[in-house]
Amino acid sequence: MTMSARVPTRALLALATRNSPAPILYQTRTLAASLLQHQQQNHYSTSESDSTSDSRDGPSPKVQPGARPRRSFLQRKAATISSLPRRQSKPQGQNPEPAAAELDDEPQEEPISPRPPPQTRPLTMTSDEKQIFGTLLEQLSAERRSPAPEAVESGSGTKSSSRNEVRDELSNISNIFNSVLHDLRVKRERVPTHSTRQAEPEMITEERKMADERLQAGDYTDDELAEMLSSGQVSMDRAIASVIARESSKIEDAMWEAIEEGKDEASLWSVCQGRVFTIVNYARGQDDKTVQSPVDWGSDQRHRLAIPACVPVEPIIIELYPNMLLRAFRLLTLHFPKSQLIRQFRATIRSMGKKSAIMGGSTDLFNELIYFHWRGCSDLPGVVSLLREMDVTGVEPNARTLGLLQSIASQREQDLSTHRQKVQREKLWKEQEEEQEEQEEEQEEEQEEEHEEEQEEQEQKQPKKQREASSTLIREPWWDLAPNRKAVRELFGPDGWMERLQVRLRLVRLANIARTVREKSSASA
Repeated sequence: MTMSARVPTRALLALATRNSPAPILYQTRTLAASLLQHQQQNHYSTSESDSTSDSRDGPSPKVQPGARPRRSFLQRKAATISSLPRRQSKPQGQNPEPAAAELDDEPQEEPISPRPPPQTRPLTMTSDEKQIFGTLLEQLSAERRSPAPEAVESGSGTKSSSRNEVRDELSNISNIFNSVLHDLRVKRERVPTHSTRQAEPEMITEERKMADERLQAGDYTDDELAEMLSSGQVSMDRAIASVIARESSKIEDAMWEAIEEGKDEASLWSVCQGRVFTIVNYARGQDDKTVQSPVDWGSDQRHRLAIPACVPVEPIIIELYPNMLLRAFRLLTLHFPKSQLIRQFRATIRSMGKKSAIMGGSTDLFNELIYFHWRGCSDLPGVVSLLREMDVTGVEPNARTLGLLQSIASQREQDLSTHRQKVQREKLWKEQEEEQEEQEEEQEEEQEEEHEEEQEEQEQKQPKKQREASSTLIREPWWDLAPNRKAVRELFGPDGWMERLQVRLRLVRLANIARTVREKSSASA
């Protein structure tokens, strides 16, 4: 009876192992060891089990096979393990009938010959398997606590109901396995793995690198730039810088073409009027009354700026306009230094309106203008006028601006030193002339009266030469002219421009040092 009762359970367990979506859970060491132990017990005690079953079936008519439904292997194993402590705690002299009654409920297991215990290996169960087994044990404990169904009268009905219950239990276990595996699969899909976390930044970095290379080479259209901005491959600042570089390259190519093909500065000036001074028209406001109507480009579309619709216009014009003005002025002074159009450059910028004067004024451009007015024209009042315009338009001076003023001051000191040396040489020459006159007078007294007339003629000629020499050597210096003296006082006098620039640059330097210290302290914190 025991052998025949265990065969369907093991067969159903094998069937569940084959049909389960997670067969590995049925092949753990706990279940595999249980099956192996039952096979060994059946192999060594087949005859004994048959004899004992026959002897027990005779004298115990009270126990009926169909009195209780059959339980699954896990339920029987759990009941056996839970009954072991109670059996060991009872004394040997007590009546063993309760133990026999408990064994009647469960299929009896025959004792096997004593063998050395096998070496146990540590269980190698993963965390997922432990979680699934914990869920199964909770389900089984809940089923154990539920009341058992009523016994069926007929033997055939008992067998069919027990098989149906086993099938239901196996289907429930399979459903539990499937649900747990599904939940774990969903969690794994939601949480990216370490490899995917590493692959995604690498892919994003590669896409951004390729997009940056295309922007740097200028190999893109307006639609492609809009797509790169929408996908996040490039930032808006990078797109603005790319458009500025592309338009700057076009305008510079046009200016170089005019210099190489043209014979004079007129060709370069025409490019400046058509493509440089008109950039400010793109940033024109409605309140700017001084600027004329927009430029009519006509059939020549090369003069138009190709600004994509996905990029704002104002930041591009604010940076492009002063850069192109500086580039055009440098090319004009480099290739045509004696051109009269250089003096019109500043006036043309101011004639385009107040916005043109403010947007077009940069520190580098004012430095170039100061250098030209000083070195090219020796115009000190013009230098003072440029410094005033910088102060009015809010253009910050830099170290080169202060260096230009210092070069003017050093040139003035050098010129005045040269003039003083000339004055000293004139005084020495006068002293030598006086000594020579005294010697000549002494010689005149010793000479004869015959030469008195010749001596008188020499005296009349020498004072005339002396007056001419003194008039040529003693001259007022260039720095002492009235306009230059006024400009020198404004530049180098008390509270002059040079002193103000020194104070301003010192404050800027201290502010930069304080900002650097704050950044380092915040980074260390």
